[in-house]
Amino acid sequence: MGGSTAAAGAVAGAVATSAAAANALAVIGPVIIVEPREFEKVVALKEKPIVAEVVGKEGILSRRIVYVYVANVDGLTFMTKSYERLRLRHAYIVSGRRLALPPIIRQYL
Repeated sequence: MGGSTAAAGAVAGAVATSAAAANALAVIGPVIIVEPREFEKVVALKEKPIVAEVVGKEGILSRRIVYVYVANVDGLTFMTKSYERLRLRHAYIVSGRRLALPPIIRQYL
């Protein structure tokens, strides 16, 4: 009896997680993950784009610095991750403290 209750709880949790991810995607729309050089090209299409930059650390021992960039270009959201700061001279850079992403997007960065 306890096993079926646990299984039902696991299914309910998976459904809730899936629904939350779907809601997050509905709010922000499609997200296109690209390589850093492609991100620079896409952002260069706009005259003065707004780009969010979040600097973090990745890894347990090495704690390597990682830069995550997000920009909306013509209604599409583009994201990239780089181990060096991108040169986006013409963009207005907004420095963020932290980037909150649904797991479905985070797994691709």
